[in-house]
Amino acid sequence: MLLTSRDPSTFSLPHPADTQVALSLVDRRVLREVSDLATEGGVALVGYGVLCGGLLHERWVGQREPAPTQLPRPSQRAAKRVLDAWGDWAAFQGLLVSGVGEAAGLRGV
Repeated sequence: MLLTSRDPSTFSLPHPADTQVALSLVDRRVLREVSDLATEGGVALVGYGVLCGGLLHERWVGQREPAPTQLPRPSQRAAKRVLDAWGDWAAFQGLLVSGVGEAAGLRGV
């Protein structure tokens, strides 16, 4: 059986409730670029990669800058490229030390 297309004037897609966007505590461009549009359209933004692919973790505090081959996950390599555009590893270490310390204090660790 052959399916025929509907009249395009009567065809509509469901309105999306949300959309997933790359968003991290270091890279917040999406908030500047599309958040107003999403709000106007009633679409929620759901961030992924908020912890920079796992780089925003205490295990990286005080570590030397990793080579790309030392980052096994694609999300980590992508996050590292964003970090490189944001600033250098030393600046990231400063952010990491203050952020991890503050988060630990909030949790009573």
